Amino acid sequence: MKLMSGLLLSEVAGEYIVVPTGDSAKAFKGVIRLNESAKTVFECLQKGMDIPGIVRVILDEYEGVDEERARRSAQAVISQLQEAGLLEE
Repeated sequence: MKLMSGLLLSEVAGEYIVVPTGDSAKAFKGVIRLNESAKTVFECLQKGMDIPGIVRVILDEYEGVDEERARRSAQAVISQLQEAGLLEE
């Protein structure tokens, strides 16, 4: 899975947002707000990581999170991005 090209992650007023640019702006109208953990998943997807890799990053970055919770969180963000049409298979 891969993020659609032309998505820009920015921090604005302490919030993380994803803004489509170029051709992706034609496919997706609007912006997406991300919390801290969703931003982590988004950045991993930008690097082309798979779910096991994303889970490892979450476990490294967040204390007190077990592997199952990390996997569910990653999958939830990925599902939302898929529903928005922002992921390519």
